Amino acid sequence: MSNEVGDSPAPAEDSEELLFAQLEAYTQALQKRDHKTCQRILSESPEIEPFIGCLGNLNEFSVAKPRSLADINLPAYAPTISSGSGSNSSFGSSMLKPNQTFGKFEIEEELGRGGMGVVFRARQTDLKRDVAIKVIRSHQLADDEELRRFQVEAQAAARLKHPNIVAVHEIGEVDGQHYFAMDYVTGETLSDRLNSGPLEIEEAATLLIPIAEAVHYLHEHQVMHRDLKPSNILLNENNKPLVTDFGLARIFGNDDDQQTQTGVIIGTPSYMSPEQAAGRVKMITNRSDIYSLGAIFYEMLTGKPPFKKDNPLDTIVQVIEQEPQLPRRLRSELPRDLEKICLKCLEKDPTKRYATADELAKDLDRYLRGDHVLAASPSIVSRVTRWSRRFPAASSRWAGLLGAASIVQGRYLISGVESQPYHNEVMTIFGVWAIVIGLFQFLANNQKVKSSLEYAWTATDAFLLTFVLLKVPEDLGPLVIGYPMVVVASGMFFNVRIVVCSTIFNCVGYLGLWLWHPTEPSLPHYGVIFIVTLGILGAVTAAQVRRVRVLNQYYESRQ
Repeated sequence: MSNEVGDSPAPAEDSEELLFAQLEAYTQALQKRDHKTCQRILSESPEIEPFIGCLGNLNEFSVAKPRSLADINLPAYAPTISSGSGSNSSFGSSMLKPNQTFGKFEIEEELGRGGMGVVFRARQTDLKRDVAIKVIRSHQLADDEELRRFQVEAQAAARLKHPNIVAVHEIGEVDGQHYFAMDYVTGETLSDRLNSGPLEIEEAATLLIPIAEAVHYLHEHQVMHRDLKPSNILLNENNKPLVTDFGLARIFGNDDDQQTQTGVIIGTPSYMSPEQAAGRVKMITNRSDIYSLGAIFYEMLTGKPPFKKDNPLDTIVQVIEQEPQLPRRLRSELPRDLEKICLKCLEKDPTKRYATADELAKDLDRYLRGDHVLAASPSIVSRVTRWSRRFPAASSRWAGLLGAASIVQGRYLISGVESQPYHNEVMTIFGVWAIVIGLFQFLANNQKVKSSLEYAWTATDAFLLTFVLLKVPEDLGPLVIGYPMVVVASGMFFNVRIVVCSTIFNCVGYLGLWLWHPTEPSLPHYGVIFIVTLGILGAVTAAQVRRVRVLNQYYESRQ
């Protein structure tokens, strides 16, 4: 019994040792600026939170001390900049809790989190009003780039005063924690509204006009938003839209923006312009925001963004390479004029979009008044180009068949009746192949069978290519290049298994050609070399696709 009594303090001692160990691990991770480890330790050991606030020397571990927001050059009409010390201010924004004092503010609830900051509803005690305050996620864990972006957002928001832009009242810091206070908007985001489906047609057009006018105001004041999306549009109780969240904004003439490097993807995949998706930073202009307005309008009209896949990479590829489905295909009662306006905003070429957001607003106003809109119907060439982007798999195959059929037809015209049997058989196969492509494209619209359909499509390509080549009576020569082309093209599905299956199908197809064609290959070892080369090409393509998929997973983890 005495032993049991004497041993009773052990669990408490072990608990203290564990606590010290966790604090030590936290400080070491913080010193190394290992953000993920810090967050993991906090989530696994929440009991260390009260002790972290006592470790004032943790600030000295930062690579560079955060600059004060008071150093920002703001225009004369900018809100006040203050600094202070709250009696119960937190170590980091992630620790702010309801009923906690943060300087002159009483935190009431968390409203939302973004990639960089956290927004809270708070009560400003000196002016007796409700405000929304945005603070950086954790000033101790924030790196220099996050601090720079937060300062740029504060600078951008502070210089703007428009009825459809959320107003910023005050910028400051509490115990080194940067924040800015802005209007608290009661209502919902446009994203919340769209969760229940598309808007009424007239409502969508009417709602986008003030949003476009607000964006035009941004551009007039040398600010480009670069992250317009439904979740960044607030709707107050009177259904008045307000643009917010300037975390990715660019202020023209601001030297800090030069830190944005070419190749950096800026924005949200479903709503970013093609030049943003491709990381062509120097090509991002005001017209990039107009594209985003078009993507928002598309979702308002159809209930879904123009491009949305299961992961960011596939979405970005679609934004860069493909055309959105026609809005009238998704909602047949849409007027053609609104479809024209929407698609003009979504042009891949920035020069074909509206020159300014004000032009977009005025064209929408013309539609509502029943006047002729300026958005013109696309030309035949533009229609064909859009169609090929909308259905790249089918259009590329049809283009290849057209080229092959043209060669066969040309040879027939030169050779005459001597090649007629060969000509008729091959042209018949081409016709069947074209019909099969159309059938596959039609079935691809069904998401339930799309994944298995892609495997069947690659197998059919290999089979029909082999069947065509078997009909060629003479030496095939360079015609066998079709096999590696099909393998490489399968990489556009961004699926390693499809690439592997395509490689196997084409190796088997060539093996059949080797066994049954009278002239292929002229020397047996040539066939072995070709099959080995085809396998290596497939392995390299699959490896590249896998690398892209890994990069995509990393991109997702950074969101």
